[in-house]
Parts: sequence; structure tokens; C-alpha cells
Amino acid sequence: MTSLPKSPPATHPSPPLLTHPLKLLGALRLAFGVSAFLLPSFSSELFAFPLPPSATILIRMVGARDAVVALLLFNSKSIEDRDKSLFAGIAVDSMDAIATAISWYSGNLDTVQAAGVAGAAGVLIALAKLGVWRK
Repeated sequence: MTSLPKSPPATHPSPPLLTHPLKLLGALRLAFGVSAFLLPSFSSELFAFPLPPSATILIRMVGARDAVVALLLFNSKSIEDRDKSLFAGIAVDSMDAIATAISWYSGNLDTVQAAGVAGAAGVLIALAKLGVWRK
């Protein structure tokens, strides 16, 4: 009687490094970063922040920051790298939300502006958390 060949032990595939929410997060952050860097006046108007031309440097700096955080995420080679890049993004977005609240409370932002910035920060934080928790 012949025996059947033994099959190799079952392996469980590792979870993907970048889930769909994380790909969306990176794409949104990179798109905003590049557009803010290249088109600062358009980007500031998108959030209802009309700025004088001399202040566009601030928008370009925000764009550079967001593009770098997105590239960190896309270039992650391990779960640890990915989590570090997500932590950096969550820290940046949290500081943006706090700065928005301070500016709104002190009367330097109207409610529409504050809602736009804080809402965008909240969406990015939610995508980061959803992407990590989703298996």
C-alpha cells in the first residue's frame, strides 16, 4: 500500500503592510502635500485661508511635511517602519487639530476654517487607526 505524500505545513499569510485605508491615507497626504507645495495659493483657498503672497511659504512648508510623511509610509519595509510613519502622521495631525482649536478659541479662525482643518486632521487620524486595526 502506498502512502499519500505529506503536504507542507499550513502557513498563514502575513497581514499586508499597507491596507486599503493606509493606501488611501498615503495617497491623500501625498496629493495634498504636492499640491500645497506646488500650488500654495490654491491649497490655502481650499481650506478658506486666503493668504497674501508673502505667506505662501507657510503653505509650502506644510505641503513638504505632508509629502515626507506620506513617503515614509509608502517606503515602509516592515510593520515597525509603517507604525513609526503612522505615529509621525498622527502626531502631526493631532498638533494641527490642537493648533486649530487654539486659533479658533482665540478668535483667529472662523468656524468654517476651523472645521475644515480639524476635520481633515480627524479623517487622516481615523484612516491611520483603521488601517492598522483592520486585518
